[in-house]
Amino acid sequence: MKAIIERTAKNEQLERKYYCCQNEVIASDSRELAEERSKTNLILALEDSRSFARTYKIIANMEKIKSWTTKETESIIKIALDNSQVRYVANADQLKPFFYQLMGSQKSALTNQLKKILD
Repeated sequence: MKAIIERTAKNEQLERKYYCCQNEVIASDSRELAEERSKTNLILALEDSRSFARTYKIIANMEKIKSWTTKETESIIKIALDNSQVRYVANADQLKPFFYQLMGSQKSALTNQLKKILD
């Protein structure tokens, strides 16, 4: 009987740890989803940007994000090439570092086009 009680107590401890870890996973997933939504919203806003002030503000918010997927990077570069507001602002001295960092060592037709504009 004592062994059953001890095993039950140990199982309860394991369950508490399990649920604690589950809550951490859920919280982490929520943060990641929120960051992904934020990144997507910034990309869409950049694509629709029609003023220099708004473009600067969007890029300032984008600079706060440390990592972009390859697909997101390609989208941002394509927007910089297609949207005249973004293309003009990308050439500003204070924003060039963002675009160079974004492109990193990627080699593609899009990055080559943007590098030509920025150089």
